[in-house]
Amino acid sequence: MAAFLEYHCSYRLKELVAHGGSAEHLFGMRRTGGWLWNGRTGRYRLFWEDDLNEIVSKPHIADLTREIALADPGSWIGSLFVYQPPRFSFNRSEQRLLLAALNGGTDQELCEDLEISLDTIKKTWRRIYGRVAACSPEVLVHGSAEDRLRTERGKEKKQRLILYLRDHPEELRPASRRLFQKTTSPARE
Repeated sequence: MAAFLEYHCSYRLKELVAHGGSAEHLFGMRRTGGWLWNGRTGRYRLFWEDDLNEIVSKPHIADLTREIALADPGSWIGSLFVYQPPRFSFNRSEQRLLLAALNGGTDQELCEDLEISLDTIKKTWRRIYGRVAACSPEVLVHGSAEDRLRTERGKEKKQRLILYLRDHPEELRPASRRLFQKTTSPARE
C-alpha cells in the first residue's frame, strides 16, 4: 500500500475506480467511503450492508471520488487526493535529466543516454541548481552557509539533490507553470 501511495500521491486525482480483488480490499474501499457500481440502475451506491465475499465473486466496480475522500481527512485514502504542487517546478528538459540522473552515471554518460551535448547537460544542471538554491538552499548544502553553496563541488550538490528527489518523487511529476506561479507569488491586494 505504501508503494501505491508513493506512486500516485501528488497527482491531481479526481476519482479512484477499482476492482476489489479481495473482501479485505473491498472492506477498505467501503470503510473509506467508496461506492459500488449498480449496473441495473446505472449509478453508484453505498454498500454497507452487502456481503463482501459475494461482491468479490462477481464482476464489480468500486469508486471513490475526491470529495468523498477529502471529507474523511484522517483516512489514508484521503491523503491520496491531497495535491501538493512541486516546489521547484522543473521543466521537461530538467525533469528528463533528473530522471536519467536518478539511475546514476556521469555527465558524459547522461549526455550519451539523452543524446544531447555535454554543454547542454552542464547548462541544465546550472539551471536546476539555481532553481533549487532559490527555493530551498538546504537541499544542496550541508549546513546553512550561503557562501558554501558557491564553493560546493558539483558532484556533491548532485548527490544531495538526487537523494532529496528519491525521497520526494513528487518534484519530478508534471506541473502547470501557472499553478506554480500562483502558489509561489505573493497575493495581490
